[in-house]
Amino acid sequence: MHRLRELREARNLSQADIAKALNISRQSYNFYENDKRDPDTQTLKALADFFNVTIDYLLGRDEFERVKNKKNPLDRKEKLLYKIISADPDTIAEVEQYLDYLETKKKIK
Repeated sequence: MHRLRELREARNLSQADIAKALNISRQSYNFYENDKRDPDTQTLKALADFFNVTIDYLLGRDEFERVKNKKNPLDRKEKLLYKIISADPDTIAEVEQYLDYLETKKKIK
């Protein structure tokens, strides 16, 4: 579950913060984040909901990973989409606002 640390740090949260939100021990969360133990199905669902990602994303089995591992590199749009999907909610909101701004700017011209 190598993505847990990335997701947690992107949101400036501690392991204790997430453990408290999910009603699990900090040690259990630490084990998940460091691949010492796998979460049960219910906890896996809770983690995905908490981080607003798919279970496949947590497990490293999302479409973008499969594409990324092919011989052909990702094109610019796929790379950008991957970055947006991986971003924290605040960053996603900022990107959305900027895209709305650009769309409005095009209409004015």
